[in-house]
Amino acid sequence: MMKKGGEWLLDVAKYVTTAIVVASFLGEFSEQKALYYGIGSLVIGTCLIVGFIAIGRAEDKENKTKK
Repeated sequence: MMKKGGEWLLDVAKYVTTAIVVASFLGEFSEQKALYYGIGSLVIGTCLIVGFIAIGRAEDKENKTKK
């Protein structure tokens, strides 16, 4: 369950990254560009870190049960 949650968070990070890149190409960030990039970077970083931690803990737990 924890591994699936970690994978989901990694997917969220990819989707947010894609949304920011596409919106910047379309010129949707005309005014508060730094705010959007800052919040997007914070969301991406948080999702990546928590996702990798969750996947790592799930794999450690799987390896302990296999031994």
